[in-house]
Amino acid sequence: LKRFLSRQLRHAGNPGGIQAEEFVGLMVVGALGAVLAWVLLAFLLALPSWWVAATFGVALLGFGLPAVWLKDTLDTHRKAVRKTLPYAMDLLTLSVEAGLDFTVALGRIVQKLGRGPMGMELGRTLKEIQMGTPRKGALRDLGDRMGMLEVSFLTAALIQADELGTSLGPILRIQGEQLRQRRFMAAEELALKA
Repeated sequence: LKRFLSRQLRHAGNPGGIQAEEFVGLMVVGALGAVLAWVLLAFLLALPSWWVAATFGVALLGFGLPAVWLKDTLDTHRKAVRKTLPYAMDLLTLSVEAGLDFTVALGRIVQKLGRGPMGMELGRTLKEIQMGTPRKGALRDLGDRMGMLEVSFLTAALIQADELGTSLGPILRIQGEQLRQRRFMAAEELALKA
């Protein structure tokens, strides 16, 4: 459970800097708080004896509410990343093709994106590179941290280009085009479902 929660929290952008152990504690507190509120309500309203049997369900509800919040936060985080990723890719492509170094281009993109989820994630990657982490390691960490297929494809392509010593511009352009195609297909699929 701890490993699963750690991964989910990491993919959601570590909301509030909460750790897996703290999150489990939050779930337990949620269960206890829900049971306490239920017992208090049962006594205040003088409910019949069935309220005792319902206490277990109320505890499960209180225990599960933080998990629902985490899933919602993760979905919101991923939606925001998917929305800004094509823009970030276009900026990165233009900057690299204009002759800027990858790190400098990444710095400019982080400034443009601001404090949104994509800007924060790329900013963290930029800091890792500036602190001496090899670009390959920082990109791999970005892909692992985000846990999204689109970002994993992008980081894998950038790592491969770095290892082969090829120009990043064409690779970024191809990745940007593939990203747009995937987004278009996902939008079509949603439209068909509607």
